[in-house]
Amino acid sequence: MSGVRVMGAKAAAAADGGGAASSSGARLMTPQLELCADEVRPLLGENTDFTVVGVLGCQGVGKSTIMSLLAGAGWRGGGSDAAADTAADSMAGGVAELANPPFPPNPPEAWARGAHGTSGVDVQVTAERLILLDTQPLLSASLLLSMTGSPVPPSVHSHENLLEVQALQLCALLLSVCHVVLLVQDAAADVRWWRLLRAAQMVGHRLPDIATALAPAAGPPPPPPP
Repeated sequence: MSGVRVMGAKAAAAADGGGAASSSGARLMTPQLELCADEVRPLLGENTDFTVVGVLGCQGVGKSTIMSLLAGAGWRGGGSDAAADTAADSMAGGVAELANPPFPPNPPEAWARGAHGTSGVDVQVTAERLILLDTQPLLSASLLLSMTGSPVPPSVHSHENLLEVQALQLCALLLSVCHVVLLVQDAAADVRWWRLLRAAQMVGHRLPDIATALAPAAGPPPPPPP
């Protein structure tokens, strides 16, 4: 069973002020939660000795910032007092920035429009053998707005239902494939997230094995001996 940790965005960001580390990234899933196996397969090779860490949360809580810190990104200016400087910037109303974040945070203009940053699921593989999964926000009004131009599958009847189904699918996926799942919140614990996670755990056992889709395609069988 995957571990679930509840962490405030500011506390998690201040807890890690390390320097940059090498990593490589790709898109694991599209905004429609379709697997991008061809993009991810070259990152993994044949070695399976990885620790998988995923993140869940609503819009604007700092999911991409936390995952960038876990990937080794540091705050601009660096130094041993980076975390303290970040806290001081927050108290003074300033905005601290990451240097070359592998998961780019939402730019200010997108914040002003109420738009979300991450779409689908992005993946980074670090030199420390971490597979980091950054996800689109759960139950986001911005995601709902982006869905309105696409047809609704007959099984869900409305875009609102589709948004909830995708949130459930995303939670179930991360609880199934991750060693650790971070649930990021910027306020007091909300009971609806616990209900969503409980439902995801109940349906997670019905998910197909993602490793099967990522495995290299088998070649043709060898010819019979003469």
